[in-house]
Amino acid sequence: MTNETQIIVIDDNLKQNAPLIVSLSDKYNPSNVKLFNRSKEGLDYIMNNLTQKLIVILDWELGEGEIQGIDIFETIREKTSLVYIIFSTVRKIDEIPYEQLKKMINNDAMGIVEKLDGYKKTLEFVDKAAHQLDSRLDAVLEQWVNRHSEDERIKPFIASRSGQVYNLNDLLKAIREKTDVGKDMERKMIYLTIDLLARGKEKIDD
Repeated sequence: MTNETQIIVIDDNLKQNAPLIVSLSDKYNPSNVKLFNRSKEGLDYIMNNLTQKLIVILDWELGEGEIQGIDIFETIREKTSLVYIIFSTVRKIDEIPYEQLKKMINNDAMGIVEKLDGYKKTLEFVDKAAHQLDSRLDAVLEQWVNRHSEDERIKPFIASRSGQVYNLNDLLKAIREKTDVGKDMERKMIYLTIDLLARGKEKIDD
């Protein structure tokens, strides 16, 4: 398991030497930047790596025969809301059909970037998403879990009310995938942190 953010680019026209890919690779490490020209391959990779920290740059309008951006978006959102998705389009935003725009907004698209604005605008959205990922509960929990040995991670750690036992790896996966147990545990951890801070049991580093 890695705690580094992976950036997945699904675009049927981009090449590895495109300024966006080069800039992302320079900043986030080439091994963490993956370009898919075939949308199904990109979607399959995302769905098989939902326990990782992912930022997706998704072309809204892909070529004929490809799974379209809005369909990829909906497929991901059926499974998780924790993947940050940035739409990229050659069209003006007001040319995108209203119903599709509504789906993007109502299902937490990170942003919509017009390609004519240049790749640097996309980089700004990626930087914002990367910061939010590092500040999110599951990312902080992952860093804490990774400080434990593999033997410690697979030991029973907590049990649900129904008696289901979870180890640290299970707990992280449940929070990442927004299962009922994961959402309940996330809520309790936030309440506990607030309670400890309020009682002076914990301090925030400067």
